Amino acid sequence: MSKDRFAGKHIELFQLPSLITVDVIDNMLSVASECGASDVMFRSGTEVRARVNGAITKITDVSIDKEDIARFIGEAETNQLVTSVTAGHPRSFPYRVISKGKIQRFRMSVAAVNEERTEQGMRLVCRPISSRPPRLQELCLPKDLYEALTTKNNKGIILITGETGSGKSTLLSSTLDQKARDEGIHIGTIEDPIEYNLFYLNNETDSLVGQAGLNSHLHTYSEGLKGLLRDNPDVIMVGEMRDTDTIKLGVEASRTGHLVYSTLHVTNVAATVDRICVNFAEGERLAIALSLIDSLRTVVNQQLVPTLCQSCATPVRSDDEMLKETGADLSGARQPCGCDVCANTGYSGRVPLIEYLVFTNHTRSLLLRTLISEGIQGITMQLHELTENHGATKLMAATNAFEAGLISPEVFYAIYLENRTIELVNGNG
Repeated sequence: MSKDRFAGKHIELFQLPSLITVDVIDNMLSVASECGASDVMFRSGTEVRARVNGAITKITDVSIDKEDIARFIGEAETNQLVTSVTAGHPRSFPYRVISKGKIQRFRMSVAAVNEERTEQGMRLVCRPISSRPPRLQELCLPKDLYEALTTKNNKGIILITGETGSGKSTLLSSTLDQKARDEGIHIGTIEDPIEYNLFYLNNETDSLVGQAGLNSHLHTYSEGLKGLLRDNPDVIMVGEMRDTDTIKLGVEASRTGHLVYSTLHVTNVAATVDRICVNFAEGERLAIALSLIDSLRTVVNQQLVPTLCQSCATPVRSDDEMLKETGADLSGARQPCGCDVCANTGYSGRVPLIEYLVFTNHTRSLLLRTLISEGIQGITMQLHELTENHGATKLMAATNAFEAGLISPEVFYAIYLENRTIELVNGNG
């Protein structure tokens, strides 16, 4: 996957004026975005921070107040939104900054939080979003995964999973972009909020694409999905499998002639079914697991990790016992050093590690037999084995990146230990 999408550089400290206006915040967002920040975080009572190359750093010289954040939200959206958030209702909304004649888009998430001197603080997290997702070919995915994501069999469920900020929405939108170009199809999405505006596909392809955002066009995912099913789409994208109604409707849609794409917060492919089923009462879990196994076509898990600065990274010691234990080829492996190019951090950008499993009739049969004989816990173990034998694990991706000198020994070894722990739990250690 192209690394330049996740590149970043050091952000100079902002000297904040006594009155923090919308223009001041817009400037911070613009500069931070240009420096490759994946998030800009305003938290009342402390300095503003940004996440660059996966690490959080302060970018202002003084703290920002709740009143500053509330004033910005009131002008960017409405004072009613400020009142709603203060009353305990977190919200997300899209935002645009015009800088140097260009439009920069952001996804804003705001919530009430505790503060040092008062319980009435506020947090605002701003995530830069490109005007268009990258083309799927640019992401350099394995051939079988590319084909699975863009399948012509428009039935079933494809899940993009990972932690917050792992690039799930980008990969999902790039996939929809390619699907629309490959076929003349009807695509409907339900998002919170809409991240990439895919309307351009209506002009550039034969496909019809319609997007709806929560709070802007819809009240809930489940309501939106019910309405969308009446419009006879070929492909449905649900921003997140977040509640039982949405999960049930998504599974039902996937079994009645629709291809459903969605995301899920989970750390690996093996835990996917368990993570979904835990939302349901114990008496419902077996039935939903059976339906999921029958519906799943592909599960992808993505994690972004810091990339070594290629200007200063140095070879690792070939006699390092900890690394020799992993069995990795150390001849091309590197470790961080630090130089002017990377502001002496040793890192420059992030690289995605992708774990995935493409489901086949054979794997589904194995999973169904395991579910009936061993329950959902057995499914988790079986999925881990299938991913190792028929897909690609995060450890495989990390080993390739480490041997190519892209990630540090610490990052690689942490993923190695995580995999060993899973194997020990599964009784394979």
